[in-house]
Amino acid sequence: MPTFDQLTSIQIPVKAEEKKEDSTEMQGLTVKMLQARTLVISQGVTSELTQRILSQLVLLEQDDPEAPITIFINSPGGEVFSGFAIFDMLRFLSCPVTTIVGGFAASMGSILSLAANAGRRFAFPNAKIMIHQPLLMGYQGRATECQIQAREILKTRDRIIDIYCEQTGKDYETIKQAIDRDNWMLAEEALEFGLLDKIVKSRMELNKLLKSLS
Repeated sequence: MPTFDQLTSIQIPVKAEEKKEDSTEMQGLTVKMLQARTLVISQGVTSELTQRILSQLVLLEQDDPEAPITIFINSPGGEVFSGFAIFDMLRFLSCPVTTIVGGFAASMGSILSLAANAGRRFAFPNAKIMIHQPLLMGYQGRATECQIQAREILKTRDRIIDIYCEQTGKDYETIKQAIDRDNWMLAEEALEFGLLDKIVKSRMELNKLLKSLS
């Protein structure tokens, strides 16, 4: 059975003309979404994604520093420090930020979903959220270098725990235990755990909630 990575990397051959049309159509869609002050993170968190998202966020704030920004998240996570860069920028902005999880927000994706302002962390009914500690990759180099890498991993884990503690109100040991494995939660479980503010089923419901916050 193919892995998730293999499935997502499959490319269907298309003609050059079709690629150009798809690219033009996607650019037009991106422009319309930016005009609506809406971003979508629907892939792994990479340096390329981070560069694009950060640039768009800066432009949106310059355009109107008080208008809200909505971010839809359906992401398996990815590079930790790329994710931290997006998270920190979202917290830095003067614009009110709303996050909505659709599908799933795993690993660093779950961190990004927590970057919204108070009361603005939402998910759809069938969404799932997964939290865990940083993955340990194969160490390379001398013993002292491996020790340094191990210490850095622990520092990163503690930073992630700090974020979950701050956003859920739970203590260090509770979060440390919660992320010692891949911890998948249904939307209702994530809400109870403190990772969400509300589960929304419709645009009307979302707008009503946001209006109450303004």
